[in-house]
Amino acid sequence: MTKTEIVEQLARHLGTSKAEARRLLEAKLDAIAHRLAVGDTVVLRGLGTFGTREVAGHRGRRPSDGEALEIPPTRQVTFRASQVLRDAAQAWEPET
Repeated sequence: MTKTEIVEQLARHLGTSKAEARRLLEAKLDAIAHRLAVGDTVVLRGLGTFGTREVAGHRGRRPSDGEALEIPPTRQVTFRASQVLRDAAQAWEPET
């Protein structure tokens, strides 16, 4: 499902225009991104938990020529699906 498809479904569900639905979705995604940027955890009941984790710097190799290089420390976004979402995915039957 793409962002455009989510916007269309949200507009139908809310009975509003696609432009308004897009603004609402963008605002929510911006809020989530901002909270993750400051190191907070975002919990969306029924969907899951977004968070961040620090990954230490380490030595690596460039695949093209094998040259050793230092990979700097970074922060990665993590997601843990809720039990509700995991159960829904497990119960899903593909159409044949």
